[in-house]
Amino acid sequence: MSLIFICLPVNASPIDDLIESGVQQLDQENYQAAQSIFDDVLNSNPEKIKAQQYRCFTHLNLENYDRAIADCSTALQKNPKLIQAYLWRGLAYYRSGNYPEAIKNYNQVLAQTPEHPQALYNRGLAQSAIAQYDQALADYNQALQSQSLDQREKATIYNDRGIVYLEQQQYEMAKADFAKALEIDRNDSRTHYHLGCACHYLGEHQTAIFYFTKFLQHSPDNPSVYVSRGLAYEQLNQTQMAIEDLELAANLFNNQGKPQAAIEIRRLIDQLQTTVANVSYV
Repeated sequence: MSLIFICLPVNASPIDDLIESGVQQLDQENYQAAQSIFDDVLNSNPEKIKAQQYRCFTHLNLENYDRAIADCSTALQKNPKLIQAYLWRGLAYYRSGNYPEAIKNYNQVLAQTPEHPQALYNRGLAQSAIAQYDQALADYNQALQSQSLDQREKATIYNDRGIVYLEQQQYEMAKADFAKALEIDRNDSRTHYHLGCACHYLGEHQTAIFYFTKFLQHSPDNPSVYVSRGLAYEQLNQTQMAIEDLELAANLFNNQGKPQAAIEIRRLIDQLQTTVANVSYV
């Protein structure tokens, strides 16, 4: 009698299955559940680098930035070539406001993969945050050359490059970038606002009002944009429209617990009302 040999698949270990269940919780944005799973894995298997990295990402989403940095640092001590750990640690530093350390981490990624688009973009954000605008532009420009970017990612980079151009008072360049971003994603309210700002600086106040209005259709509780639209109305001598927007802004600032901002806006309203009164008197 001959024996039949059956080659059975090798099953993943229970620990690996547990890690995958943690990743699934991450995908479903169940961050507390994911952290609990990765805690269990690392308590019994502290050498599981994958769990260490994913717990770092979990802490990022829970805004526990110090713990995220610690987890990624531990993973990198075990394997200093982990690109994802550098990216996530850089993001933790960025979100906690430590921009130089964020840049150092993105430099580590780019030392291994010089054209890594995410590292270039993230480094550009960090450099922009500390007013290193030329370096930020260089990173955004290089990131946009990547063939791996999808259209949404390109729109995001165009928008952030446009912000740098605004900071440098290159308003035509900013306007062009925001327009490119909107060609890709016409529903991005953030880009509507930024394009409105560029138009306002260029003296195109009616167009600025159009884009501020588009933003407010998505986010009607943003007082700063009512201020921007009000100032654009004021530039067009539509003083009553300006006052109405500024009143909305002052009320929203008050409701959001920012009384000092509301006081400043009401001073501006008083100035406009005085101007209207003087004009009427003449």
